Amino acid sequence: PRLCHGADIKYVTNYNPYVEDLIGDGMVTDRAKFALTVGFGDCPSIVLFDGTSGALALIHVGWRGIAGGIVEKAVGTMMSFGGQRHRIQAFIGPGVRKCCYELDPVTASKVDGMAHQGHVHVDLQFIIGMRLVVSGVLAENIKAEEKCTCCATTVDKQGVKKPIYFSYRREKSLDPLNTNMLVVSFY
Repeated sequence: PRLCHGADIKYVTNYNPYVEDLIGDGMVTDRAKFALTVGFGDCPSIVLFDGTSGALALIHVGWRGIAGGIVEKAVGTMMSFGGQRHRIQAFIGPGVRKCCYELDPVTASKVDGMAHQGHVHVDLQFIIGMRLVVSGVLAENIKAEEKCTCCATTVDKQGVKKPIYFSYRREKSLDPLNTNMLVVSFY
């Protein structure tokens, strides 16, 4: 989809080659052998799957989406396909971690519902996980990528330290040819 950094979720029923036709931050389908994809720089994405109902969702989750209730909407949408909250498997994909994600106090309070004095480091993955649990997803059914898109590195064969993920925060640019992509499907 063409991301709008909000809380809109679209039901996807067929292949859509034109990004302009699919605007939003979440997709859900009940079609087997159908892939959902999302590109991202630092905002985590969530994969939700219920193997019994066949519902699959891929949600891009930034602070605006969290504040707009996209996590809760995604779980609710899974229920509309006959899903059951306790059967949903969730994966919180790569994203910027608390070590590299700082918000002003007003924005931070929109995300976590708490009052803050000054800038604060925010743990989006923790907040997403808590919102999933409050929505009825079992904690043991939630997995998350631990590495930060902004600071996680690896060492190549020549001993050179390189980033694992693309990060908008680190690169300070948005290059459509250099981004992260999450693709999910079920058969």
